[in-house]
Amino acid sequence: MKAKQVSGWSLENIGFAALVVAVTLLFAWMLTPYFGAILWGLVAAIVFRPLYLWLAVRLGGRQGLAAGITLVLIVAVVIVPAALLGASLVSEASSLYARVQNGELDLGAMLAKASHALHWTSRRLGTGVRAYRPGSPARAHRAEPFDRPEDGGGTGAVRGAGRAVVYRGAGHHAVSDLLSAA
Repeated sequence: MKAKQVSGWSLENIGFAALVVAVTLLFAWMLTPYFGAILWGLVAAIVFRPLYLWLAVRLGGRQGLAAGITLVLIVAVVIVPAALLGASLVSEASSLYARVQNGELDLGAMLAKASHALHWTSRRLGTGVRAYRPGSPARAHRAEPFDRPEDGGGTGAVRGAGRAVVYRGAGHHAVSDLLSAA
């Protein structure tokens, strides 16, 4: 006699599916500390596979020897330089920390100088900036006293397809930027 086929899920199948899902989730949870290593191993395998295949052909199909040589090359070309770079970075960071602790390096003063320089530059470049567009009412203003040499030189206004940005700062009358029309 044939066993009767039951459509749908039986209690046995539901239990088995739940067990498979639970074991899969536990396995993934156990692998989380190794995710970085697995990812970098996968990347190295993909990147160095052409080298491995080339070596396997050149060594007469000796796949074990080709894999060993590929592994040695990965260690020599990728892992050792990365470790040396990391050690150098840690050494420099600890040296910087020691200099800050000893007072040899004042980060507050360096940041204050950088802030002052940035403020000075933005103030210097931002003095008297005007943008002229062809056909705008401001064009008539361009021909006023700023073009006379006795006012410190002519403007640097340049006519073009876009707009001319004229800087009229302390003693400077030069065009900084000519933007083309988009």
